[in-house]
Amino acid sequence: MAFEPRTWSLEEMITGKSPDPTNKDPQTGGDIWRTWLLDRTKSIDVVYANVSGGNRTGIHIHPDTNHYTCIIKGIAVVWMDGHMLELHPGDVVNIPVNVLHNFGAKQGHDVWLVDMTSPPWDPTLMIFKPEREAEIAAQMEKALQPQ
Repeated sequence: MAFEPRTWSLEEMITGKSPDPTNKDPQTGGDIWRTWLLDRTKSIDVVYANVSGGNRTGIHIHPDTNHYTCIIKGIAVVWMDGHMLELHPGDVVNIPVNVLHNFGAKQGHDVWLVDMTSPPWDPTLMIFKPEREAEIAAQMEKALQPQ
């Protein structure tokens, strides 16, 4: 079998000329975020993802993996363990194992990103903290507003 390189173009992703997403958010079926699995090995997952402007993924912990997220387009907001970060194209953030976090896209700025998790994450291991949701949601809503 000969090697054939594959390129993932942002233009293809934005215009819908890409393959169907491999995962969609369970809350809305794809209105908050969509992901495309690029590769999975024993040591890493790599996904292309889109978070719609004004939305956030919800507060959670990954007890099994480190996230490395690179913003390709748009303005993202990440709440991590009490710290609020704003990310722009070219920025990379590490969300370590066991850190409570929430990820969102500023209103008016759909976010496109490449996310790498090492080792590959297992969605069945995610830990949710509903007792913190209202508090963090309020902080995120303020941060997601356009300036």
